[in-house]
Amino acid sequence: MIIDFEDGDWQQYFSGDWITTDEGVEGAYSGDYALRSPPMDATGTRITVLDLSKLIGVGEGATVSFHYRKSTYGNHNVFYVNGSVVGGYAYDVPWTKETLPKVFTRYDSIEFKFFRNIDLVHGEDAIFIDMIELQIISSDRKLMPGGRIILAEDFGGVPNPGAIKQDGTTSIVRTSKSSPFRVVDCMFGSGSSPTAAAGALPVSERRGVIAGTVLDIQAQPVSRRVRVHERSTGRIVRETWSDADGKYRFTDLDPRRAFYVMAFDYTLQQNAVVSDNVHPELEDTP
Repeated sequence: MIIDFEDGDWQQYFSGDWITTDEGVEGAYSGDYALRSPPMDATGTRITVLDLSKLIGVGEGATVSFHYRKSTYGNHNVFYVNGSVVGGYAYDVPWTKETLPKVFTRYDSIEFKFFRNIDLVHGEDAIFIDMIELQIISSDRKLMPGGRIILAEDFGGVPNPGAIKQDGTTSIVRTSKSSPFRVVDCMFGSGSSPTAAAGALPVSERRGVIAGTVLDIQAQPVSRRVRVHERSTGRIVRETWSDADGKYRFTDLDPRRAFYVMAFDYTLQQNAVVSDNVHPELEDTP
């Protein structure tokens, strides 16, 4: 699925004050028109938001890429996508393809923001965007390590493909063997993606471990649901149940990131217990 700004269809997906143009030093990346930040007469930001609810179906996911061009005073005038700097602090960036490092669902949006200091002038003082491409991922197929394809009940609602429900069953319907290929599931850090998502490390490098013991109100070890969340986003990275001795262990975590761990009492005798600002301990990949 491609948004190329050659007609007015793009307006049903975007909000904000960015405009289309057929002008510019380099022209559009493809066709005649590209989206650009509007001219500015005061220091500030200009924002446009891509609403994915009309582009991604229920239960589906999508990877998103786009082409952008930057022509502005680099050190102070900055292009952001969902809060992250794109294009660095260079003055001029020719048409470049950017692939966003996560899988999006229909409940997500993508914010394109340009901050400009009006007193610093260079080039066209604008950001240009063209050829936004969404690659839809099957709603029910996920690849796990070892080449297993997992059929899950839905894409957006399962914290990770092996999520354990309260009744002790999993969200997996069936599995099958497949020749190796990648289906990205960055959203919840399943570990099947080549991109480090939400603190999970799917590639060979020094990895981190978080381990502990769950105790009840009498300080006795118990089996309970335990989840690890990335601290900066709240995103679920790993989930398991502690064993009969109350012990749990999560591997393949990014030791550079902070997490919080939550243990839930399914008997409802006590509130969830949280360990905050937990940093994984390093272990060497075998």
